[in-house]
Amino acid sequence: MKELTPDKGFTEEAFWNARPLLMRIKLIASKTRKSPHAILGWLMVWMLTRISYETTYVTEVGKASLNMLFLMSAATGGGKSAARKVAQDNFVFQDLGLSCPSPVQAGSGEAIPDSFYVRVKQINE
Repeated sequence: MKELTPDKGFTEEAFWNARPLLMRIKLIASKTRKSPHAILGWLMVWMLTRISYETTYVTEVGKASLNMLFLMSAATGGGKSAARKVAQDNFVFQDLGLSCPSPVQAGSGEAIPDSFYVRVKQINE
């Protein structure tokens, strides 16, 4: 595998040509006119859902978890959901039967709490 560093010609083109999977993502993004970065982000999130939370990797200072944050931001109609749909339609994960998780789509900051709690009726209600 070719090492990509600033002194060895690291460019966006070199990144997308570094591996067959990245080349496929770039090609599909080009054909569907969606962002390859957004498609790659969705695929990375879905891959992490298939790895046990107990899985770690070794660093110079010890074990570390595989935490990841993926944020996609764009105006309405900017292609966020469309990129997710392209990723779902063009990439299949062959694993233990786990399906792609449904993303939480709050819609606005005011709706975010609805994703994390359920109202429970009180006894007197």
